[in-house]
Amino acid sequence: MNRDDPPRETIFARPNVLVEKQWHLSGVQMNSEDVIGNLQNAALEEFGDALKMEAARLHDLAASDYVDGGSFAFIETADPVLPVNRVGYSCATASGDGKIVTEMKAAIELAWNLNHHLNAFTAIDEQKALSAAVASQERHDAGQPRGPIDGMIVAHKDLFDRDDHLCSFGSRIRQSRFPARSAEVIGRLADAGAVTIGALTMAEFALGATGHNSIFGHCRNPWNPARVSGGSSSGAASAVAAGIVSGSLGSDTGGSIRIPASCCGVVGLKPTQGRVSTAGVMPLSWSLDCVGPLARRVVDCALLFDAITIPDLADPDRAVAVSIDAAGGSPGARSFAIAYPKRNVAEGADVVVAEAIDKAAAVFAMLGGEIVERSLPDIGRLHALADIIQRSEAASAHARMLGAHREAYSRPVLRRVEGGLFVAAPAYVSALNQRSSHLRHFLETTLRDVDVLLIPTVGIPVPFIDETDEAKLGPLPELIGSMTRWTRWLNYLGVPALSVPCGEDANGMPIGMQLVGRPGAEFRLLTLAAQFERVTPWHQRRPCALSAARSSLETNKVELRLAY
Repeated sequence: MNRDDPPRETIFARPNVLVEKQWHLSGVQMNSEDVIGNLQNAALEEFGDALKMEAARLHDLAASDYVDGGSFAFIETADPVLPVNRVGYSCATASGDGKIVTEMKAAIELAWNLNHHLNAFTAIDEQKALSAAVASQERHDAGQPRGPIDGMIVAHKDLFDRDDHLCSFGSRIRQSRFPARSAEVIGRLADAGAVTIGALTMAEFALGATGHNSIFGHCRNPWNPARVSGGSSSGAASAVAAGIVSGSLGSDTGGSIRIPASCCGVVGLKPTQGRVSTAGVMPLSWSLDCVGPLARRVVDCALLFDAITIPDLADPDRAVAVSIDAAGGSPGARSFAIAYPKRNVAEGADVVVAEAIDKAAAVFAMLGGEIVERSLPDIGRLHALADIIQRSEAASAHARMLGAHREAYSRPVLRRVEGGLFVAAPAYVSALNQRSSHLRHFLETTLRDVDVLLIPTVGIPVPFIDETDEAKLGPLPELIGSMTRWTRWLNYLGVPALSVPCGEDANGMPIGMQLVGRPGAEFRLLTLAAQFERVTPWHQRRPCALSAARSSLETNKVELRLAY
């Protein structure tokens, strides 16, 4: 968009795109049984035997409503790609030009320039970001910063309520009025002084491990824009890896923080189930959904996590994790033991990934850790049980919207959501009831007498966008399954898991490892990851595909003046 364009309140559509229709769902009278019956019939007519076979598979293994009565807008476009519009701001209103303000200007300019390559942002709000940066600078100048993340530049997956923003959820069906208040986690970051510059792309309704989005366009990997960014927190990982922002918040229902973190070579934390508030966050599966941070460095991830949760101040690992010396000082963690299922990794991951995890285990041994070989539980079964829960709860969350706007869903997402309509209630209840016993077994066997489990995050090299596009190629269950094999089962158990860069493949694409702990052990994971980061180079690498554009901007960032 041209810089001379006037400021716009609408940031999701081109100037020539009109909001054609509005539906007020609170006024739609629907009998729930009739709605489900009609949706099942429509799904069978479109997807037929595939849904029947999937339902049979799920049955053999054996609520909150997404729409709250508000109004939603459906945007019809001539072009499926919806680039963000620029919101004008004059720096003449800014007082002072200290480091934080200068960095914010550079970040905004970098976001606009790199978004052409990455498609990581759905909205960039310069005015509010620069105003917040000025306020943060003034606090620092007065010697009264709110804390260690005051002035940190962040942006978030586009499913968090913000009182000045209309979420898209990566879909055609979006909020048509501002929420009454920001999501709990967004409010916590604002109170801590973090500065949000915009909203980030995501898979449609957070359903997609690759980061594909046929509505807003696919998010791209900064290491190679022809390859996937991972999903569903695609823009979050891409923007962090590209150096546009220092950190981001994403959501994780089956790996949606950790998979893109691994694909893009950044740090991503899925906390313990229920440890971080999901109030004001788009629900997908309320039994599995988690909110967590992504960042380029472990310390930034730790600081963001510390800000969005109520920490145990007596936790000895917390003090270490949030005070790591960025210059390379030792975190000074106590002795530790790591469970490493070497045979499971060799059998279930590509050879280049398995080799990277082997080397990571060797690094931990060098750091003084005891490496204990253990076997994993039946992660295929746990994956399938998580699938039952997610499909059933997603279908319930979307039922009313499907009844009114079925045509607004992309075909791959529609197939996933409607598949949950065929999950039998006994199978769903059984999957929920088995969680505690599976967790207990995991803690008593795999994690017995050790601190963490070491496994891959994504077991295959980062694939190309063209070879993973289900909208063009149809269902790709084996490939998608290989993307989520090592992550989804951990959502079912509800334990914390941290993805950390640990290597690269022959094409220079990142490889990530997961550190998995007991419930509530997030800072323990972060402390061990900080030790690993201190002696390895992976967090220092920068995407070479975008280095020229970035270095050109950094060279002149002090002279940037965003007066549009």
